[in-house]
Amino acid sequence: MEILGTLVIGIIGSLIAAIIFESIRNNSNWMPGPSSPPKPAPIDNEEDERALNKAKLKIAIFNGLFYFYTYFIIYISILFPPMLKAAFNKQPVFLSDAKIIGQFLPQITITTDYIQLYVVGIALVVYIPILLLVNYLSVPVSIVLKKYYKITIYMWRRIQGVFFLLAASLITIGSIWAFNDTTMNDAFFTFVGFVALAFVFFQANRK
Repeated sequence: MEILGTLVIGIIGSLIAAIIFESIRNNSNWMPGPSSPPKPAPIDNEEDERALNKAKLKIAIFNGLFYFYTYFIIYISILFPPMLKAAFNKQPVFLSDAKIIGQFLPQITITTDYIQLYVVGIALVVYIPILLLVNYLSVPVSIVLKKYYKITIYMWRRIQGVFFLLAASLITIGSIWAFNDTTMNDAFFTFVGFVALAFVFFQANRK
């Protein structure tokens, strides 16, 4: 039930975050998005107002979906390791138990109903710097790939998506380390083990 609640809150929080981020992107020049690859191809024909509005709506949905699922994986990567520990630990696990940053966090148990709301806020704070960093790192990668592929908004989204998965993986490893009596090296191999098990489970269900 706790895991289900985490997923539900995460989905709702991701939807709200996607709307906020797309609103900021649409009304500012600094917020990057997957629909804004470097040097986009110019539009050949001038569109009428209805077609232009339709195109803007498609772009808004395109960006919104990207913000939704990338924010969601950041949210899950932060919260899932301590929740998994709490599920198999007889002793309560507190948010403040985290190494280094725990002293700045409230002393509430991971199983508390409103813990997800705290993590939604933490994920919002973490997401913006990651988005800006991902956008920055995606530029040189797109320059290399441009020699072999056309950099469309879909290719640009794939590039940024890969970087977000890498960021989420690092956050998950850090979260495993922060809430467990383990080294960073062991946290890495624990993460790899979970990914391998998930892959085997997925492949088994496909048969």
